[in-house]
Amino acid sequence: GHVSQFQWFICPVEKLEFYLHPPLSCTPDPIYLVQNVSLPTNYLHDIFPEYVPNLTVEMKPIQMHGAILALLASIIGPFGGFLASAIKRAYAVKDFAGVIPGHGGITDRMDCQLQMCLITWVYYSTFVHARHGTPTKLLASAMILSKEDAISLYQTLGEYVKTLK
Repeated sequence: GHVSQFQWFICPVEKLEFYLHPPLSCTPDPIYLVQNVSLPTNYLHDIFPEYVPNLTVEMKPIQMHGAILALLASIIGPFGGFLASAIKRAYAVKDFAGVIPGHGGITDRMDCQLQMCLITWVYYSTFVHARHGTPTKLLASAMILSKEDAISLYQTLGEYVKTLK
């Protein structure tokens, strides 16, 4: 939670420029603001209400995501090493120095990090990243639809717009 109080860590990059200390301000994403967060145990509470309490705590959602990623890293991370060992055993190599010349033990030490990069990207894309649609993005997506699907989208949007006040 400490790092999320600094604008430099929470403001999105809008354009790539180089300044030593450019002025920076933005409206923080709600993921960086303190709010009541339901802990994942609430799903178990729905199934076993008498055994699992319904827990809601006041925290920044980014803190919960960090804890979940740490848990995933500690459980799944070592399997990257196991996978790399299995590949080396299958090809009868001692280390990856012969597979990728000049990299030696570096590659052997990066196996679990590469796996965690993938897991972190999937987690972020699925649970953290806010998908904010814009008319331009919607139009770009609609332009790749078939004629029938585009007409269906047009009719559905027309019905939706009529319900707006």
